[in-house]
Amino acid sequence: MRKALVVFLILIAGAVVAADRFGVLVVQDQIGKQVAAQYDLPRQPDVKIHGFPFLTQAIGGEYERIDVALGDYTQQNVTVRDVRSDSRSVLAYAHADAFGLVMSFLQERNATGEERMQRMTRELVDAAIATGGSFYLPYRLHATNEQLRRAYPDWNAAMQAKDRYDPKHIFQNGLYETYGRA
Repeated sequence: MRKALVVFLILIAGAVVAADRFGVLVVQDQIGKQVAAQYDLPRQPDVKIHGFPFLTQAIGGEYERIDVALGDYTQQNVTVRDVRSDSRSVLAYAHADAFGLVMSFLQERNATGEERMQRMTRELVDAAIATGGSFYLPYRLHATNEQLRRAYPDWNAAMQAKDRYDPKHIFQNGLYETYGRA
């Protein structure tokens, strides 16, 4: 009798865990479908609900964390990219998992067009910095020196390291020439 009770309890525990895991899969799929429908996405995003057990989170209405990953998504010449935290680079683009916006613009190829693009880029860089973000360095060199140093506070340290390893300044590019040394 005792053995049968132990087996029964193990089966019940297994069924509860299986129901929890099945429940999280169903809800993740439903969230993905709803997000795709609400934002008219071309494909369903990947959804990950963190924490165990899921069922107690669902009953309580509070979740540890829910991640929705779009992958690359383009709408109206703006691509949204999933950007992972970079803790290794001196001039890290992302200090936390985030999303990046890659924008394509049609620009007049003359001095007026270039001036407009520079002004708009600086406004976008200010907006990114104001929300705790940064901008991708190799793109157009329109940011001001002050904007670059606000978005990349370790810039001077990186340039000092460059001076140590390349004292004759053999390796240079437009970014280095524009924003200079420490």
